[in-house]
Amino acid sequence: MKIIIDKKSNSPAYAQISNFLEQYIIDSKLPPGASLPSTRRLAEWSGTSVRTAFKAIELLSNQGLCYQLPQKGVFVTGRSNKIKRKRLPFIGVYNNGKLCGSPHDSVNIALLNGIQQACSKTKREVLIFQEISRDIMSHYVHDFLNLDSLIVMQVNDFSKINKLAKLYPMINFVSLNYFYSEFDDSPSNVRGVFNDDYWGAYKMTEYLLNQGHKSIVFLTKNIHDLNYNYRKMGFLEAIKNNNFSLDKFSVLNIGNTDYKYKSQEELLAIQPEATVLFCANDTLANKASLLDGDNFSKNVILVSYDSFIMPKDTKNKSHPAVEIEFERMGQRAAEVAISGKGNKIERLQPKLITTLGKNSKNNLFHQNHN
Repeated sequence: MKIIIDKKSNSPAYAQISNFLEQYIIDSKLPPGASLPSTRRLAEWSGTSVRTAFKAIELLSNQGLCYQLPQKGVFVTGRSNKIKRKRLPFIGVYNNGKLCGSPHDSVNIALLNGIQQACSKTKREVLIFQEISRDIMSHYVHDFLNLDSLIVMQVNDFSKINKLAKLYPMINFVSLNYFYSEFDDSPSNVRGVFNDDYWGAYKMTEYLLNQGHKSIVFLTKNIHDLNYNYRKMGFLEAIKNNNFSLDKFSVLNIGNTDYKYKSQEELLAIQPEATVLFCANDTLANKASLLDGDNFSKNVILVSYDSFIMPKDTKNKSHPAVEIEFERMGQRAAEVAISGKGNKIERLQPKLITTLGKNSKNNLFHQNHN
């Protein structure tokens, strides 16, 4: 098969591929439930890139003409009421970012693995959305699939989810991992499963203080993100509640992409006596460990948060870390979505990896906090 791309057209190549497939479906050459060609095959047929073919499939999915099943492929939905419904409801997973090809690959994959594990126990399928709207929801709830719950992994504007939840009170919505300020205004059919960011930072700081560290720099992002704000609050509250003066403890905020420091000494100049650099995520910890200098292999302990991409240094020494169990979080979110029961907010306490200088883990804490 060959898909002709009009290079003089104002319509982008991916839209032309999508229009071709849409017409192909409408002409009944692809019956409901049929598998669509792979993105690689579409790229070959159209003489475009795999990325362009993926965008064509994504556009077609957003129009309700196909749906994606993880590790199985992309399938035609059809628009006929004669299409047989699945015996069990589907669970939708919405992520306005990419599930692959981004710096958050490991987190997204772990969350999705947890969701799939919980769904497999009830023999439910997982339906992935890159876009969500009233029309798309209506199509999957009423016209084709028995969609009864939607897990929101990432969204730019959570008020959009609140509006959908009010329109579809029969659907269980679960916000996963990211906590948004608009969540406080959400209707009763919206619940949240999050990491207890405050608790993790508080307990790790308390542990470091008990180990005799009297000067710590907390490195975080200077962005409007409630997750990072909770981590900073946990750090500061632990110092205050353990009767330490804030003079020897500093919070260093950097931009999302700004990492101007050239050496470890320059990074720690804000608090030269510091014996710990506590980083609010693994990316910051990795960047710090790769700076020129040997502070982190000698007299300064590097601590990370998330524990997905562990910091590296020339000594291959293990680092203390707050480890978020993203897979467990995804599994719990799916359980809440399936049951439609649970507290408005569930915060899962992370693990604290505190063993220094060895590759073993000392998991001091591990329980739920609602």
